[in-house]
Amino acid sequence: MGAGVAALVALLSIALLWLFLRHELSFLTQSSELIGQLSNSKKAVLRGIPLSGSPEIRQLQDSFNRLQQHLASDEQTLLEDKHLY
Repeated sequence: MGAGVAALVALLSIALLWLFLRHELSFLTQSSELIGQLSNSKKAVLRGIPLSGSPEIRQLQDSFNRLQQHLASDEQTLLEDKHLY
C-alpha cells in the first residue's frame, strides 16, 4: 500500500513539474520564434519582443530588445556617416 501511494505521489509530482516547465518554456519558445522571424528577414524591422514569463526570461528578452536598439542606432550612424563621404 505504501509503495502505491509513493508511486502516485511521484507521478503527480512529475506531472505538475512538466506542466510548470511547459508553461515557463512557452515564453522562451515564443521569443525564439520571433527572433527567428527577425533574423530571416532581409531588413529587420525595429520592434521589441514582448516581455513575459519569469523575471529571468524577461531579463533575457529585455537584453535582446536593448541589443536590437543598439544595432539599429549603429546602423543609422553608419548611414549618416556614409552620406558625409
